[in-house]
Amino acid sequence: MTDQSEDGLIAKAEDQLEDSQVTVSSEEDALLCCHVCQRSTCGREGDAMELLSPCLCQTWIHRRCFDEWSKKVPLTRWEKMISSDEFKQGSFATGCFWLTAFGCNIKEWWNADGATKLWLLLKYLGIALIPLATLGLFCAVLFALFHLWPLVTRCCTVKPKPPILKSVRRREADAAERV
Repeated sequence: MTDQSEDGLIAKAEDQLEDSQVTVSSEEDALLCCHVCQRSTCGREGDAMELLSPCLCQTWIHRRCFDEWSKKVPLTRWEKMISSDEFKQGSFATGCFWLTAFGCNIKEWWNADGATKLWLLLKYLGIALIPLATLGLFCAVLFALFHLWPLVTRCCTVKPKPPILKSVRRREADAAERV
């Protein structure tokens, strides 16, 4: 009996999708519920109720709903979707991890006092600025080596005195006079 009611819900959800009348009560529910059956239950990885993100549209779908949809769509269209660059499959856990990590940091920021906010700001800026400062230092060293080094060597080198040239003919004439 549950299979028939679930199939009915899936068929009803598909009809709603075709009519583009799917409404979700809040933005959080839209992030965490299946796009087809509108349930927010999530199973383990590999389970039929696992929430997947099969494309770049930022919506979630149960593996079971996804499998049923892929059976109903013509194979040629399905093969084109899989072979395109836009097709990307991710799991619910990955998206949930990043959403939770960002949410915890915002909560920590709003509940902190002034000194903690300053410390957090410096910490987050440090995470972003340390690689940039390292890159800037590397570029400055390269600039110094290739552009400033010839200037330093030109200014600091001692040029040798030019050789003194003596006339050889004059020596021969002087030697002839002495004899």
